[in-house]
Amino acid sequence: MNLHQTILRRISSAANLFLLTLVLTVTMQAQSSSVDLSFNATPSRESGSVGNFVLQPDGKILILGGTFVVNGVAKNQIVRLNSDGSSDNSFNCAAC
Repeated sequence: MNLHQTILRRISSAANLFLLTLVLTVTMQAQSSSVDLSFNATPSRESGSVGNFVLQPDGKILILGGTFVVNGVAKNQIVRLNSDGSSDNSFNCAAC
């Protein structure tokens, strides 16, 4: 085995060790896939289809689409939910 092959083998071993460490770290930090029972948004059957949603940095959720009825309150086109799924009543979209 020449010097070039030895260097390549060591680089390959180091890269494999790095990738293994990265995969194990990401796997250990992944959240469980259990159902969050504290999330209490209750859309009714009258709700329109959801066009899109955006998770905001503060954990609140913007839902974009048609007319929504969330927890008995009708909302038009855009609704914002708190991180627990309750309707964010402080959100007032004047253009909606």
